Amino acid sequence: MRRGDVGTSPPKLPRSLAAAVPFAVALGTLIIYLKTLYPDVAGGDSGELVGAVFTHGVIHPPGYPLYSLVGSLFVHLPLGSVAWRLNLLSAVCDSAAATVLYLAVARWTRSPWAGVATAGLFATAPGIWRYAICAEVFALNNLVNALLVFLAVRWAEQAPRAGRRYALIGAFVFGLGLSNHHTIVFTALPLVAWAAWRGHREGLRPGDFGLLVVPFAVGLLPYLWLPLAGAGASPISWGATGSWSGFWAHVLRREYGTFQLAPAGVAA
Repeated sequence: MRRGDVGTSPPKLPRSLAAAVPFAVALGTLIIYLKTLYPDVAGGDSGELVGAVFTHGVIHPPGYPLYSLVGSLFVHLPLGSVAWRLNLLSAVCDSAAATVLYLAVARWTRSPWAGVATAGLFATAPGIWRYAICAEVFALNNLVNALLVFLAVRWAEQAPRAGRRYALIGAFVFGLGLSNHHTIVFTALPLVAWAAWRGHREGLRPGDFGLLVVPFAVGLLPYLWLPLAGAGASPISWGATGSWSGFWAHVLRREYGTFQLAPAGVAA
């Protein structure tokens, strides 16, 4: 049994209407987020993120360089306060993530209604909505995760060799995701294992997967921002990323993480 074969075929939308649905999803979710967007600095890490991005500093480990670089574009928008602009970044990212999920699910199930339901449930989930309206790194992480799912669907639609470009783009997106939030591995690694299993069954060789190393490494290039920012004069900058040891300590969360928020001896 293959996807799309269960029960009767889902009703299809007219082509002109189907093409408009992803735009409606994007616009609808963005309007919802804009209506509830924080007008200024929210709680949590938002203040630090706003200050570090605006002054070109280094955010707490692992540095979130992709967020810093994308955020540095948004802080120059001629709208609202600096904090509002980075709140807007989160809204745009989660709106885009909902739209990409719509595209992935609609293609995989061959049902636009399944895609709309997925996008709606995702966009309005409390854990998503909460961080879609304030300056945080999670919305950009959601977008990268959604892109990986979409690229996996596109790769699976074709023979593995014919879908090579989607694998190459996926490797690049994985690298970018690691440049923002390390939890991307919980989406990427299962997809990599699935792709390797399916590719092996269909005759792909290890060398075919070895080609993915280069785009993956290119996706990690935002980390070069950390030593550059560490050498600056921002008043909001963590660690000593200007040195080799300081850079790796920062990226590997040696002084800050889920269970350790400061180096030993600094805080009880």
